[in-house]
Amino acid sequence: MTRRQFLLASAAFFPVPVSCGRTSPFGHGGALPANTVARSPNPVSLRRSVLSALNTARRSDGQGPLVISESLCRAALSHARDLAGQGLVGHRGTDGSTPAMRAPRTGFDGRVLGEVVARAPDHEVSVLRDWLDQPESRAVLLDPQARQMGVARHVTPDGMGWWVLLVGTGGDQG
Repeated sequence: MTRRQFLLASAAFFPVPVSCGRTSPFGHGGALPANTVARSPNPVSLRRSVLSALNTARRSDGQGPLVISESLCRAALSHARDLAGQGLVGHRGTDGSTPAMRAPRTGFDGRVLGEVVARAPDHEVSVLRDWLDQPESRAVLLDPQARQMGVARHVTPDGMGWWVLLVGTGGDQG
């Protein structure tokens, strides 16, 4: 837990990220070199694993299941790549965009309810467990209004994962 940096917020209501006070000794501390090339994990397996684990947590909390939104996954990947390029973790894109601004760019036609972000080299279930241990991110992930989710991880050559998970409602499922 001490090697992770998490900024968590409800994208629709908190434009300034909330820090959980964790910092990471990993990474570059600044922008990555221009020649950085990402190694991509299998996105389908990652989505299925996160969806299954998150729906288990939602079921335990009395909430309905989520489905994958491909457009939210595209928005999550775009932001994860942007974060890696900055060497930072947050909710604002380099263009000043918020999650609610980025999702429609990738075709999501519903309402973004929240976003959780992490910088960690861990397996997706470990990252999800850490998010669920944080009250702010738990509220986003277990939001009773949420119906769709999109998740992505961008991995840099040093093995660092840049994680973004969005939840929304009323949008597409593809």
